[in-house]
Amino acid sequence: MLKESDNKIEIPGIEISNNGSARTVWTYAKQKDGYDVIHMINLLGIEVSNWRVFAKFPGTQVSKLVFSIFALSNSLT
Repeated sequence: MLKESDNKIEIPGIEISNNGSARTVWTYAKQKDGYDVIHMINLLGIEVSNWRVFAKFPGTQVSKLVFSIFALSNSLT
């Protein structure tokens, strides 16, 4: 089972969120069995906060994405 992680994800030049806000890339990290799992959900170009209600909003394509992850804790077992 995946566990919550304190690791921080940064994407230079792109606004991120930790709660799925519109016009951001929603990022969060989890951990399992010595591995970090990174989730990045593209909400760029989505103009409404309740985006889950609308299934066919086109997002903004992002290519050649560069990101950093910072391990804030050493809780992997």
